[in-house]
Amino acid sequence: MGIMGATAQETVRMTLDSCLRYAHEHNLQVQTAILNQQSSEASLSGAKMRFLPSVSASASQGWSWDSQFSRNTQYGVNGSLTLFNGLSNLRTLQQSRLSNDQSTLKVKQTENSVDIQIMQAYLSILMNQEKLSYQKEVLETSRQQKLEGEVKHQVGRILESDYMLLDANYTAAEADLENTRLAIEDALSGLADILVWPT
Repeated sequence: MGIMGATAQETVRMTLDSCLRYAHEHNLQVQTAILNQQSSEASLSGAKMRFLPSVSASASQGWSWDSQFSRNTQYGVNGSLTLFNGLSNLRTLQQSRLSNDQSTLKVKQTENSVDIQIMQAYLSILMNQEKLSYQKEVLETSRQQKLEGEVKHQVGRILESDYMLLDANYTAAEADLENTRLAIEDALSGLADILVWPT
């Protein structure tokens, strides 16, 4: 079952699954959590690289003119490996792993939070759409009763107070219908905000 949902500046028919997928791709809070997680992964990779030996290369070339021309070329490669630095690299690696795990959990937590809000908004829309269908029937019944009551009142078969009660019922049914329409619009607007903007 689909609903009419506004995303940014357009209105599209979306299922609950498509709403969830769209939010995971576009909600700014989710995207921020994903970027933080990617940054943590980069830091973890950097911490692992500290355990690798470092290698450097150099090259130089020179000429000289005195009594004769001479040419001098030198090449060099150096390598080094830190054997012990007070466990600094190990602690940095452990901290990076913990930070990466934490940021991965934060992505899941953010996605779950957004999912719950989407489901609540989606179910609210569906509930109000069902309610709207019922209220349309109630409004039509109230309209018929009001018309019949008006005819009966004009010929003296019911009291004016009874007719006024039928009129009040019709007015209340109209107000209920309009309130439900507004509730659907508010829920659609809220859903659009959740899909794209931070929650």
